[in-house]
Amino acid sequence: MTKINLVLIIFTLLCSHLTYAKDFPQYNVNLIPSKLKIDAHAVIRYSCTNIEAISQDDLHVTEKNVVTLLDSDGLDLINLSALYSNSSKIKSIKVTTYDPYGKELKKYNKNKFKDKSLSEGNIFATDNRLKTLELHPYTYPITVSFELEYYDKTTAFIPIWFPIRYYGCSIEKSVYTFTNPRLLEYHVSEKKLSSFGIQKTKNENSITYTLEQQPSLSYEAKMPEISILFPQVTITLDDFSYMGVRGSAKNYKELAKWYYESFIDHHFTLSNVMEEKVKELVKGVNEPMDKARILYRYLQNNTRYICVTIDQGGIEPEKAEKVAQLGYGDCKGLSNYMKAMLEVVGIPSYHVLISAGKNKDIDTTKVQLGGNHMILNIPNEGNEIWLECTSTDGAFGFIPKSIRNKHVILAKPEGDVLSKTPQYPDSINILKTEADIYINKEGTADIDYKRTSSDLFYGYYYDLPSYSEKDQKNFYVRDWRHISNIAIESIKYYHDSIDFCFSEILKLKIPNFCTKIGDKNGLSLSKLRSFSAYAPKYRNRKYPLKISNGEVYKMKMTYHLPKGQIIKTTCQRVDLKTQFGTYHREIEVRDAQTVVVEREILLNSGTYPAFDYKAYRQFIEKIKEKDNTI
Repeated sequence: MTKINLVLIIFTLLCSHLTYAKDFPQYNVNLIPSKLKIDAHAVIRYSCTNIEAISQDDLHVTEKNVVTLLDSDGLDLINLSALYSNSSKIKSIKVTTYDPYGKELKKYNKNKFKDKSLSEGNIFATDNRLKTLELHPYTYPITVSFELEYYDKTTAFIPIWFPIRYYGCSIEKSVYTFTNPRLLEYHVSEKKLSSFGIQKTKNENSITYTLEQQPSLSYEAKMPEISILFPQVTITLDDFSYMGVRGSAKNYKELAKWYYESFIDHHFTLSNVMEEKVKELVKGVNEPMDKARILYRYLQNNTRYICVTIDQGGIEPEKAEKVAQLGYGDCKGLSNYMKAMLEVVGIPSYHVLISAGKNKDIDTTKVQLGGNHMILNIPNEGNEIWLECTSTDGAFGFIPKSIRNKHVILAKPEGDVLSKTPQYPDSINILKTEADIYINKEGTADIDYKRTSSDLFYGYYYDLPSYSEKDQKNFYVRDWRHISNIAIESIKYYHDSIDFCFSEILKLKIPNFCTKIGDKNGLSLSKLRSFSAYAPKYRNRKYPLKISNGEVYKMKMTYHLPKGQIIKTTCQRVDLKTQFGTYHREIEVRDAQTVVVEREILLNSGTYPAFDYKAYRQFIEKIKEKDNTI
């Protein structure tokens, strides 16, 4: 090889390396600071959202999110999809992938994305559609860049900045900019900015927020909702537009009034034929709530629910007459239909926007239509009734856990301030278990078992009668999966839909029910457990402890032992009292073969500082210990 050829080869390789380094250095995985890799499945290398308020009726939004997936779990932490509708048009959308050294692997342009309707399988639900890309990497780490640009005719919902959306995901840099060239009046709601060192810059027509070098955060059991703990910025225009309908609101009263006049009024009329049917249904009934109860049952028996949430299906309910004709609807349509029937018999009611689900609530610091669900409110002379109109078998006025103690927006003709669904006393959430347990010499138990659930617990069990016999038995086998070879010999149910109380009466047979301790049988309260709590250990708990709903667990177990069995108990009475609740247990030896054990646990709802979690865990572990054996 000549010296000239060798120089050319070296020069070519050097140029190739320099070009490679010049084009793709920023996405090299080795450039990620080591602190951002700790406990992380993904790292957001760069996230940038730019929002321009062109006018009251137009938004221009560009987004770029570059995420390095460190392992397969990181794939769940990226969103490669975009909603669009008649008011929102995607101008461009693309995904680019890069190898661990930052070299481009593949580009996916707009035609590579799947396009689907959010109302597939339904009708009238929504005109929203979704562009989405499914990515299946073969190796990790891999870097994914997602770029989106769109125009939106709806300015009532400006995209929020919520940089820390996931656990197990760290952030190199996240930037959010709102540009306001027309100097429209707007308000900003800011949360937790200083706690995370977020930089804010503002001038006459723009505002920018920047978060950098944020390590991964880990989920902790029973922590408060993510929206309370982590930074968030929401911008709302005083004068806005929704699907071409203009509005103006500086407070919730004005907002609710606009919502009612624009999207509720004239939607809850029924045909003359349907009105006559409604009147016939309540003929001879005088009490308003008795009429409402009958109409609610009619709604449940004659309609079915299709799942389209408000954030996907828009804020306008389908007209009541159309729901009556079709026999089904989403939460908005069914609530509107129920209101229409109540109007016919002179009972006032109001549409309610609410955020259903665990750790979700409407943000009261911003004036914006919020929530993902609609229910109905009946004033009832101060004794409000809240109706979940999507339920086909729930009791009239029963408030499920998912919508309890939540802020709501009531849509009234005159507008309204924010309201709230009830939070009932901890003491009424009762799960009561009673059992007569007959044990033979071989340790097999024949059991007469009764479980009675009230209030929140009622919501867990009341629909069991609708299951098939096979599914009912499977339910209990799963519930008691820690018991081998359990036999469900008979099942009976009693349902009190007025007082929200449900009872299950079962006959069970369980081989090896007792634990042998030498020649004695050891008994356990936890065998037919009615209480279980997950309280994992944390070396350094970071977040507060939140017990959303207080609960009462009552248990009475009567053990009938075989003749010749010697009864010995180590402790007759146990009392534990903490700020989180109480535990009480008593043992009574009635005769040579009969032992009665009564136990009651009360858990108090509340939010407690992180340093109290250790004491909470000790309380839960103590309960398990005392329940484990008598």
